[in-house]
Amino acid sequence: MGIAQQAAEDITATGDSSTKDAHSADHQAAAGVVPSPPPPPPEPIFRRLEYTCTVTNTGAIAGDEVLLVYHRAGQAVRATASSLHPVPIKQLVEFERFNNVPPGT
Repeated sequence: MGIAQQAAEDITATGDSSTKDAHSADHQAAAGVVPSPPPPPPEPIFRRLEYTCTVTNTGAIAGDEVLLVYHRAGQAVRATASSLHPVPIKQLVEFERFNNVPPGT
């Protein structure tokens, strides 16, 4: 038996879901049942945040600095996470290195 023939028999044996959905919709329409519209999509989980800060060299000589940005998950998020998927207390999400920052800037 060839692969195409086996695939055709598998589809025949299990049925095509789009065909089942079409038959179900036909039966609902015949019974006078109007299907409800699909629910709206969920709110996005991740949102883009923009932030600004000022890095100031208060020393007497030029220096290097690394700015680190962390995200801390709230208690609601941590409470809903299962033990299989722990949420870190805080996570580094961005960093930027500033080289040779002149004094007083």
